[in-house]
Amino acid sequence: GECSGGVRRLIKALALESATRRQRREDFNCLSVKQALGVVAWWMTRRWGRMAVLTAAQVKEHALIHVAGSEQAFRDARARVPPPDGAADAFWAHRRTARDGGSYAGRGFGG
Repeated sequence: GECSGGVRRLIKALALESATRRQRREDFNCLSVKQALGVVAWWMTRRWGRMAVLTAAQVKEHALIHVAGSEQAFRDARARVPPPDGAADAFWAHRRTARDGGSYAGRGFGG
């Protein structure tokens, strides 16, 4: 993954700190500090990139929920709407929901 020079320096310093510890070298199945340095730096860079992607997606999802509401809340609110009264109401309910693929979509009255 691509990251800034500061992030690369941070990862390199953290990898060096981890690689000098025998337990960490064993955790990563490495025999030498040099080998562990490369493996730990690669692992941290990969982990950092994955967390950046996930965090960006979570921020966007959170913003969309606040702006538009969640799809589940929309479905739940729609389910609480009382059933239509009579054929005329069923026609208009169908017209409303056919546009957005709701529960009446594709049933009777054309549309």
